[in-house]
Amino acid sequence: PVSDARVPVLKFEFRTVAIDLIFARLAVEELPARLSLTSNECLRNTDKKSTMSLNGCRVTDAILASVPNVAVFRGALRAMKLWAKRRGISSNALGYFGGVNVAIITAFVAKNFPVKCKTSAALLLKVFQIMAVWKWPEPITLIEQTEDDQLRMPTFRFDMRKDKMPIITPAYPAYNSTDKVTEQTLKIMTREFAIAYQATRSVFAQGIQILRNPSASTDSGVSAPPAKRQAEGEGEGGVTLVKTETPPAAEVTLSPDLWKSVFAPIDFFSRY
Repeated sequence: PVSDARVPVLKFEFRTVAIDLIFARLAVEELPARLSLTSNECLRNTDKKSTMSLNGCRVTDAILASVPNVAVFRGALRAMKLWAKRRGISSNALGYFGGVNVAIITAFVAKNFPVKCKTSAALLLKVFQIMAVWKWPEPITLIEQTEDDQLRMPTFRFDMRKDKMPIITPAYPAYNSTDKVTEQTLKIMTREFAIAYQATRSVFAQGIQILRNPSASTDSGVSAPPAKRQAEGEGEGGVTLVKTETPPAAEVTLSPDLWKSVFAPIDFFSRY
């Protein structure tokens, strides 16, 4: 057992599926047939570790409620998790990303840029772009923090000395989900975001090129339906886009081969 673990969890594998089973003790004599964790009342008279366990479910519900398109968000989140794993920055315990951190920043971008993030690929590009230039330690928050005058549980308070990359959970009581990030791990993650943004931007540039020259689709692995060219303009990350009647640039079909540079595994220990 890990005595100082934030959340009591039992990790195991069932029929090749990895499962994290969390535990919480509620201060009730009998569980209702339909238990809702949305209300703060479920936290009343719970111990600290049970509160953190319940917040795992509460944070997930709050994240899904904040995004304009759940399907687009889930697609981008899967890609973000794969990217973090391939690039060696997927370990909350070591000061890098955990699942909830990646989910919050993806939802943050999806919520604040709904027009530019109508597809999972577009959302992925925007996440890399925003995170590469984010002015840390400016906190990332999905919703405004609230206080509960009856429960009076401690919530996140910014501390310049220890909060290097604050990504705040969207459920009461709010806390910094990246409290183990150091100056060095922050520098590494910021660098990886910049690399990923340039690689993803290149993928989009190749896709957009097909809108200009559909005959090149066979060679590049990108396909696009016929479209009438209208005018050029500035698009995602400074990439020149071509406005069309049909289809919009977001509907360009990108071959998986084009994404290899984005998700290329890294020899993390050799580099850092």
